[in-house]
Amino acid sequence: MAAVLCRVQMAWGAVMGQGAEDAGGYELTYEPHVEAFERGMLAQLNGVDIKIRDMSLIHLKRAKRIADSKRQFALFSHDGDVWGDIADALEIEISRRPFSDINPTINKAPPKPVRGARQTMICHCGCEYQARVADLKRGWALSCDKHCAAVRRDYGRPAAKQKKEVL
Repeated sequence: MAAVLCRVQMAWGAVMGQGAEDAGGYELTYEPHVEAFERGMLAQLNGVDIKIRDMSLIHLKRAKRIADSKRQFALFSHDGDVWGDIADALEIEISRRPFSDINPTINKAPPKPVRGARQTMICHCGCEYQARVADLKRGWALSCDKHCAAVRRDYGRPAAKQKKEVL
């Protein structure tokens, strides 16, 4: 297993005033997340590596967003390059995936049955809508929406009328 080495600023670099990257105050260190990435793995926050090809589409998009953010705010150009490589590789993996890798039948709840009988009504604005018969008996559902209900209340417009069923 080859160790990946990169430059990081040494503590004494700031004391000597060598804050610039080209000034030299750097030493070689080991970065395990870069080595994991080269093996097709991505290091998670809990320290466990996960295979990039096993990640869900949503997980890939979030990881790419984080890598883009790290690239944008990297203090050293090498760090920005590493995060840029990771973001590019994640983008390639995202583009290989189908538009959605989630089976819609697994997470979808069965549709709820329609409660109560419905009656077709015509609002004072001319809009046709379906109102529950139980609501009509209570004096509710006399407008197609809240705006029309407010207009009806404020300006005395007539209540909605039942649509005549043509056979």
